[in-house]
Amino acid sequence: MPCPIGNFKEDFGNGQCLPCQNKEGNSYYTKTGEEKYLCEFECESSLVPKKLNPSCLSNFDYYTNYLGGLYGVIVISTSILVLIIFILKKIVFQEKALKNILRQPTSNNLGRVTKDFTPKTPGKFKRASFHSSEPW
Repeated sequence: MPCPIGNFKEDFGNGQCLPCQNKEGNSYYTKTGEEKYLCEFECESSLVPKKLNPSCLSNFDYYTNYLGGLYGVIVISTSILVLIIFILKKIVFQEKALKNILRQPTSNNLGRVTKDFTPKTPGKFKRASFHSSEPW
């Protein structure tokens, strides 16, 4: 009889089935009738496949290692945080600059009204005639 999944026999015949000793992290054995203690296993379906993740690490641990370990994650996270702060600071600075520009009067004083502003009274206009040779 072959050994059940997760067990092996060192020789053919009626030998004793022993437990496999190589299952990693979040994995399960896949084959019956193993002949050596290094039995076939696969990572759980929710994890990165064994081909990429031979130790069947959790997804968090796998991606942490992929990014350079704990120090890599800290450096990347800090860099992203600094970038976000820089972008927000730039947006706030541009908004303040735009508000200052809108508050300042223009150079030709179109937006400025003084207290002593009095409209000019219109002068007398010369009436133009279509038959006249004089310019307006």
